[in-house]
Amino acid sequence: LDKMSKDILNMSRMNAPILTGALRASGAISSTGLYSRVIGFGVPYATVREFNNNLHPNTKYYLRRATTSALNRAASYFNTGD
Repeated sequence: LDKMSKDILNMSRMNAPILTGALRASGAISSTGLYSRVIGFGVPYATVREFNNNLHPNTKYYLRRATTSALNRAASYFNTGD
């Protein structure tokens, strides 16, 4: 779960728009329990940029795309080799 969370954070940082770098730098993982992680971005405009970016529309859904990518290969994160 830790590896999957880190991959989602890293992929979303790569997908996020960059003007000053503040959005990408504000990304973090919080633990809400033993088997629960929350990935978020701490700047006030993070949600706006997730859904709207007229200047660079290819950067919209930066967090959603990273999550979808990780979910598509979820088995690889939890494969124990047994």
